[in-house]
Amino acid sequence: MKRGITALLKLGENAISNKHIRKFLISGVEKRIYRDLIEKNPADRPIKVQDDKYVLAKALLHSIDNAFDRGCDKFRTVQKNKKLASRLRV
Repeated sequence: MKRGITALLKLGENAISNKHIRKFLISGVEKRIYRDLIEKNPADRPIKVQDDKYVLAKALLHSIDNAFDRGCDKFRTVQKNKKLASRLRV
C-alpha cells in the first residue's frame, strides 16, 4: 500500500514539473469529461448546457496547466540562481 502511494506521489510530482506528462494527462481528462458530459449525458440535460460545462472545465484545466508552467519556470530559475550564487561564493 505504501509503495503505491509513493508511486502516485512521484507521478504527481513528475506531472507538475514535466510539461509533456502534464499535457498527456490533461488530454485524457478532457476526453473523459467530454465522454461523461456530452456523449453519456446521464442527467439528460440539453446538449448546449453540457457543452458549456465542458468548455468551462476545459478552460479551468488549461488555466491550471498555465499556472504550473509559470510556477515551474520560476522554480527552475530560483534553482539556477542558487547554483550560480554558490559558485560565485567559492
